[in-house]
Amino acid sequence: MTKIAISAILAAFLCLSVGIGAERLPNVVIIFTDDQGFADIGSNGAKGYKTPHLDRMAAEGRLFTQWYSAQAVCSASRTGLLTGCYPNRLGMHGALSPGSRHGIHPDETTLAEIFKSKDYATAAFGKWHLGDHEKFLPLQHGFDEYFGIPYSGDMWPQHPTSKNFPPLPLFEGRPNPQCSQRPCAFVEVAVSRASAKSARGLAHSRSWRQSGAPLRATSSWSAAALSRSLPGGADRAEAEP
Repeated sequence: MTKIAISAILAAFLCLSVGIGAERLPNVVIIFTDDQGFADIGSNGAKGYKTPHLDRMAAEGRLFTQWYSAQAVCSASRTGLLTGCYPNRLGMHGALSPGSRHGIHPDETTLAEIFKSKDYATAAFGKWHLGDHEKFLPLQHGFDEYFGIPYSGDMWPQHPTSKNFPPLPLFEGRPNPQCSQRPCAFVEVAVSRASAKSARGLAHSRSWRQSGAPLRATSSWSAAALSRSLPGGADRAEAEP
């Protein structure tokens, strides 16, 4: 059932190659974001900020207005996306904690493995959250390359309520001892590596890293940001408790 579901997803992607030429497969980029509401991008009505690149994609491509995730939580939703199976059937519930002895099973067929069977180069950039032991990581589940963090960006010692998390590691295939907290540099590396592979059919999954518990900015930073973006923003910020 899992292989049938994933094959159906891949077939839908490959239909895009009609008219491009049989010798060239289309590049496929999946951007999977946590905690995003329907109206959080401009094409769906976002106010107070702009998302021009996403809006352009929506205008030039096909826009779907309904989407159902297998679950509304990190690890479980990613399991559903990559395997085409209900995560509960695979024993994946909610969000895995750092060091969890549980993760995606090696017998599951992932979307990346199906793409590789069509001679795609595959890469994953961003949050993985399907297990942080080596046997659970992307390189063992169909991805040629991985650069990102193994679980949520809020699972670190500065979590607002839980102080038991270890330092947040950065993985480059495997754990990289140079832990990075620089999202901009992280994105620049991911984009440059994806571009280098795009001449060959590329299946690329990018999962944005900062998510989870509300990590609030300071009051002074919030006031400055609001005053630049919204009418009366500074007054509104000062009125917040």
